[in-house]
This record gives sequence, C-alpha cells and structure tokens, in this order.
Amino acid sequence: IYALMQQAVRFSEPVMLMNSDIEVRCSKEEFESRWAAPKSRTLVMGVRWDEDPVTKVAKIQKWGIDAFLITPSIVGDVIDLGLSMGCPAWDYWIPLHLSKIGYQIITHKHNDLIHESHPLNWSRDDYDIGLKVLSRSYGLNGKQAAMKIQKITGRSGVR
Repeated sequence: IYALMQQAVRFSEPVMLMNSDIEVRCSKEEFESRWAAPKSRTLVMGVRWDEDPVTKVAKIQKWGIDAFLITPSIVGDVIDLGLSMGCPAWDYWIPLHLSKIGYQIITHKHNDLIHESHPLNWSRDDYDIGLKVLSRSYGLNGKQAAMKIQKITGRSGVR
C-alpha cells in the first residue's frame, strides 16, 4: 500500500486507493464533489455497501474501509508497516495512524461504493497477522482497533 501511496508524491496530486472489486455507482459530478482534494491534514475515505448478488439488496459494511484519497502530504506523514491491500487490517492502518497525529477524518458512507458479497479471500491467520502489526504499532488489540475504527468512521451503531 505504501508503494501505491507514493504515486501521490510522484504526480504531486491526490490519488485514489480503492479495493479492486468496488463498483462506483454515482454520477461523475457527485464523485468529483465527494472526492475533491481535501484541506490540509484531512483524510477522505469511503465505506462500501455489500450487495447480495441474488437479491441485489445492499447493506453498509460495518467493519472495512475500501477507498482512500491520498494526498502528497499524507504520504509524508505515514510510515510503511508492510501491509498489503485486501489483507486484514490494511484499511485500519491509515485512519488509525492519521487520527493519532491529528488529522481530520471525513468518511463517505453514501450507497455508491458497491461490493458484491462473496466468500472471504483471507484466513484467520491473515487476520491475526494484521492485528499483530496494529498492536505492535499502535498498542491496540483487535477489538480496540475495531471499536476505534467504528468511532472514527461514524459507524458505531451499524449492525
């Protein structure tokens, strides 16, 4: 992830990091408005909606974060923890780190980031490794990290 983030520095402008299996369902104008370059020391991120492939009913994802607008200044304020996109905890690292150093966090929860529900592509061992990285770096166990993310993203009441 850190290597992907470097593209913001390379191009001297924000870049979008988004999980590859996310479909964006909004107009170009809505997208550009929501994902405009933020003010300094602000992270803009988005939470997906999981859609049942049969019923097409979508529900906000309670835990994960699937889109981040990365500015060149964010790249300068993060450290590489060696996490990979799609593996557990990669999406917690960025907001945990930036909120810890005083960034404002804006979370888009509109139902326009759609993910078709499917079986997990990672194991419990993968999950435990990600949580160990967070614990070592931020002193949070898995439950503490999840609860902090719930608070940061404004999803504490999501079921």
